[in-house]
Amino acid sequence: MTAGRILIVDDDVRLACILFELLTGEDFQPAHVSNGAAALACLSRRSFDLLILDVNIRCVADGRAGVDPFRDGCDHRMDQ
Repeated sequence: MTAGRILIVDDDVRLACILFELLTGEDFQPAHVSNGAAALACLSRRSFDLLILDVNIRCVADGRAGVDPFRDGCDHRMDQ
């Protein structure tokens, strides 16, 4: 079975490191970015099975926060 790819989007580096270590220890393939723009760029290059998102993080130039800016870049198919 392929390990799930998880993107951690958080500007709190300590928390992100803890999550990264925990997920790696459970055989997941985590990746971390510290801002919304980097997350959107990362999502445009590869797919992830799960997004762990700090909902207070600012994502794009227009200042939108939370999940909305990521909806366009995510694959919404639930049947896989």
